[in-house]
Amino acid sequence: MWELVFKQVKGYLFYYGVASIQDLYAWLQRDLPDPMAQMELPQLKSRLQKEADHPDSLYDFEMKGDILWHIDVDDYRWVRKEQAAREQGGYRPVSPLEIKSLAEDREEELWGNAAQEFRRWLEQQAQFEPEIAIAATGDYVTAMRNNVKVTELLPLLSMETGMQDVSELDHLVDMLNRIWNEIPRWELKGWSSQEVYQRWEKPQLRSLPAEPFHLEPGPTGGSKSTPTPAPKSGKIGRNDPCPCGSGRKYKQCCLNRQSVSELQAVQVKQSLDSRGADITGRRETYDQAPYTDTRALLEAFLEFTALAPWRWMSDIDLFAVEFSPQSVNYGAVMGWGGEVFGLAVYPGQEGLRYYNAQRNSCGDPQELDMHEVGPLLLLVLGDREELHPKERRVYAELGYKFRGANAWPVLRRYEPGCYPWKLSLTDMRMATAMLRQAAAVALHCEAHRRQWLNRIEIKGQLAWCKVGTSAEDLGKQLKWRQFPPMAPPFKIFDEVRSASLVKTLPRRASVWEMDCFYGDDPIQDDPSQIPWFPLYTVVADAHTGMLKHWQIDDYHALVSGNLVLDLLTKVGYLPASLVLYAHSPATKLLPILEFLDIEVQTANQLSTDELKHYILAGPPRNPRG
Repeated sequence: MWELVFKQVKGYLFYYGVASIQDLYAWLQRDLPDPMAQMELPQLKSRLQKEADHPDSLYDFEMKGDILWHIDVDDYRWVRKEQAAREQGGYRPVSPLEIKSLAEDREEELWGNAAQEFRRWLEQQAQFEPEIAIAATGDYVTAMRNNVKVTELLPLLSMETGMQDVSELDHLVDMLNRIWNEIPRWELKGWSSQEVYQRWEKPQLRSLPAEPFHLEPGPTGGSKSTPTPAPKSGKIGRNDPCPCGSGRKYKQCCLNRQSVSELQAVQVKQSLDSRGADITGRRETYDQAPYTDTRALLEAFLEFTALAPWRWMSDIDLFAVEFSPQSVNYGAVMGWGGEVFGLAVYPGQEGLRYYNAQRNSCGDPQELDMHEVGPLLLLVLGDREELHPKERRVYAELGYKFRGANAWPVLRRYEPGCYPWKLSLTDMRMATAMLRQAAAVALHCEAHRRQWLNRIEIKGQLAWCKVGTSAEDLGKQLKWRQFPPMAPPFKIFDEVRSASLVKTLPRRASVWEMDCFYGDDPIQDDPSQIPWFPLYTVVADAHTGMLKHWQIDDYHALVSGNLVLDLLTKVGYLPASLVLYAHSPATKLLPILEFLDIEVQTANQLSTDELKHYILAGPPRNPRG
């Protein structure tokens, strides 16, 4: 009789993890009425305590006071606390067949399909012996039942299997997530996560109204009966600064050219087109450009560096060069600190925005991601090793000879999300003009240093001139203007697609943790393209730590919002809330997340941190190899 009781108790504790002697007594009376008919609670407690104390017990439980728990449970108090906090659903029924499998030590039959697939993977791909594969699978199942997150198991799995191919990671993550969903969970009273969802969570879901809002062009939100008026902030007064960044009043600049919305749309399109062409299209760099353009650029650079304007100018002395009313670039002399000597060129409003970010970051790496430098042209003196062999060959063919440290022209373009790269032909011509103008501006600054200090440091003004103005003419033509106001970043995400997802996808009361981070090894799809840094996106369930999704994108998928739109389309529903890593590039998604009505919080630690460190460090070497 007692053997039958012990087997039943083993089955209960395999599924529930922990139970009180009172609960066990009630369950045994329900499921084993005949053996339990004449048994009293103290008698049961005494026999179970004796069996738990037996060093060679076969029934896998421990006991303290009135509490019994399975020997695989690391913290029975945590399990009890979690079970008490869950009001819905009683304990999962345990069938006689399940009791029999456990009594015969065939618990692997109760793991589920995903665990069996994982066991086969260990045998076939990792070359584990069948017995070792079963034991290893059991270890991972037990770890998950003790609430060890999938992201914490991946580095250990990689080390034990000697996995070197990162492409296997996606498949492994999928298997481990399915194991997490299928195995009986102690804190869920023996139910699996999948069963809890199907039985209690799914019936609580409610579909959205047939038409939550009107999908019409124009301001988002609103309805057919009460159209939303245009916000007052969208109107530009005649005397307001022009949003193109020229520094002029709107009526004197772009008022008669086109509407503000058209102007902004053109600026956004030009910005995206130029960057997209440079990243995905072929571009002629200065080691491929006509020698006349290359020679002109090098001559302008050498004239500028021979002047050594960093002796009296610093990057605080920002100046603007107007190429056209719609095209203004900004320059800053580098070298006051004695480390990097040359000229930094910040193109347009986006360049100016980056300059401000640099000034405000004060060198804090958390304030300024080094993978998102730019847009910026950096024209500086460097070492021979910083140049590509093709660049050195071009210099030699043009008759230039450079010797020593900090003597070689290193001319680079920086774009957010991209590796520093050679200048395109368009970049070269703009850089040549900026270097010539910078030399003239530097001479004016040297001759009128007191005026520059007064205007810049006291009045907060900016030197402004047209491209091609000589040093002699700057005395009359150099203008001092207030620092141009920074227009807010354009919301360039696809509002139509976003609104469609809000309308069609169900919304669940789930909370995600999300982190985006760059890999340090750039990717170059073609020698003619700018190498780009891969942007990893990792999403986990905030309550369970279960990894829900991960993908690789680039910077443009981030700023366009396509990263989150593609993610939601693949997952198939909208979460109620997102927890973002506080210093993650994912904070750039705030406008689109606000549009999607997803609550956003930030945190300094996430459950995905282990996976992040694993991806950035790369797969560890096989210790057995």
